[in-house]
Amino acid sequence: MSIERAMKVNQLYKRTDIVVYHNGNPYILIECKAQNYKINSVAWIQTFIYQSKLSANFFMLSNGNEHHIYKIHEHKILMKIDELPYYKEIL
Repeated sequence: MSIERAMKVNQLYKRTDIVVYHNGNPYILIECKAQNYKINSVAWIQTFIYQSKLSANFFMLSNGNEHHIYKIHEHKILMKIDELPYYKEIL
C-alpha cells in the first residue's frame, strides 16, 4: 500500500492519496477529499486521470460523507458498487 505517493502525469507531478497493491500492481485507488469538500467535476477528473495512469481494478472517491466506488471490468466498463472488496477476497 502507498499513501500520498507522487506520480508523473503529463509532465506534472501529482500525488495519489491511497493505492492498494496486489502482486505489485495497483488494485485499488482511493482519492480522499476533506469532509466539507463537495465532490464535483474537478474531483472526478482528478480521480479519472489517476485511474487512467494506474489502471487499478477498483477506485473510490470519498469526502467521508459521500462515497463513490467503482469496479473496472474488461474493456474499461465501470460498474458502481456499494463497497470495496475485503482483503481476503482478493488473495
